[in-house]
Amino acid sequence: MSTTAPKNKVASFMSSAPIRIKRGIASVCTSPYLSLALISAWHYSLWFVPNATGLLGITSLDVTFVWLLTLGFAGLFMLVLPLGIKRIDTGEHLGIVPLSAGVLSAATLVFCLVFPFVHGAPFYVMTTVIACLFGLCQALMWIFGGASCSRAKATFAVRDVALTFAIVTVAAMAASMLLPTPAAAVLAALFPIASAIAYRSTMARSGGCPEPVLLPHKSSKALRMSAIVILVTGGMISMADTFATCIIPTELTGVLFHANILAWTLAGGVIIISVLLLLYASRFTDGEPYSLVPFLMALSIVALALVIKSGALAVAAFALGMGICVTMEILMLTFFGALATRGYMAPAIAFGVSEGVMRLGSVIGNASAVFLEQNNLVNSSLTTDTCLLGACIIGFLIIAATRQQHAITELASAPLSVDEVDTVCEDAATEFGLSPRETEVLKLLARNHSIDSIAKRFVISPYTVQTHIQHIYRKLHVHRRGELLDYINLRRDAIRERKN
Repeated sequence: MSTTAPKNKVASFMSSAPIRIKRGIASVCTSPYLSLALISAWHYSLWFVPNATGLLGITSLDVTFVWLLTLGFAGLFMLVLPLGIKRIDTGEHLGIVPLSAGVLSAATLVFCLVFPFVHGAPFYVMTTVIACLFGLCQALMWIFGGASCSRAKATFAVRDVALTFAIVTVAAMAASMLLPTPAAAVLAALFPIASAIAYRSTMARSGGCPEPVLLPHKSSKALRMSAIVILVTGGMISMADTFATCIIPTELTGVLFHANILAWTLAGGVIIISVLLLLYASRFTDGEPYSLVPFLMALSIVALALVIKSGALAVAAFALGMGICVTMEILMLTFFGALATRGYMAPAIAFGVSEGVMRLGSVIGNASAVFLEQNNLVNSSLTTDTCLLGACIIGFLIIAATRQQHAITELASAPLSVDEVDTVCEDAATEFGLSPRETEVLKLLARNHSIDSIAKRFVISPYTVQTHIQHIYRKLHVHRRGELLDYINLRRDAIRERKN
């Protein structure tokens, strides 16, 4: 068998690698998700790389105190602010993001470079104020950044979001690890500014497009249970895996943080999990990558098991836990971003609630771990019992997540195009023997037309339309419009495979 062809393929791939890299970097620079990815870069480079907070000490109680307060404030603001923001047009308040970025940048510099020289009561007053500013500015930038993606009609494809976040976050952490403390602090302070610039760029590219029009309340009822399940799942995964990352044996903590090993381990975990997610997502289209959620839940149980084993395996638990958290954050963003773009939820609600739940899960997991560490209970049975309880809860949530997987996939999938609607309806008409008029009514029903709208289009009475609809239901063996739309969506994949 000749080996010439495989060699030619390898040579061709290697020769095109620089072009692929350039295209990848260009796609990230113009990505609508760049502003959100840069907020994530600020988060990880500040709190997970020792260099930025080197003057304070990343494992010190002072930094831990600010970290927990920041997570709590960010989670609360992300849940509360959308209630007011959803009533305003985010496109008319373009100054909020640059202002928030400036405050966040200044607060970062003060925290990293000034706080080490403040002691006593003023320190705790200032830390509370700084943590509140951190949380408020993050929440505003995240919500407005997400809304800009919806205005730009971003698809929130998993592979695109994962690629942008992985490249930006890992590059930011690597740069921060290579810089000395003052320079790393300045770099962290620049990320909010860069995020604001990316936000304005996305808004400019959107061409003044308004936010997606919300669907009628009845149309959004179907997502409630799916949204609740994925929110609870995301919060529990965040809580469990953050707990796993914080339970580090005392004898390992100083050495690992001093050598930047945990920071590099985090970067490695993000890369590995992101690559696996990209490879998995590349096999499917639309919402199918959400079948990865049960696997992430199973891996969370593994991370908790590694915590119970303790010792050097704590480093593996750290990498696995952080990788899972980052991956789940990406899936939450893509799912709720897709809902916002398609009009199921107001963008402010979608982006605020999804990230807020993750942050609150993180603060609960972190606080629990800190409590055990400060009371010398890391190696006690209480840690084991906590891990077992978390594993049991996640195990039961796997059942709920699996049952909702089909609904989540359908909600996250791209809507049918006009041609696909016509093809599905014509296939159904042929298969079930619909009349020409019933076929036309079916096509309009598939596009969410009301009975009155159909009656006006055909200049017939609503009662006649209702009669046609009852005939369609009887012939297709369905009982209501929801079942009919489910049938049409189930035929979508077959139609798309036929086109490919």
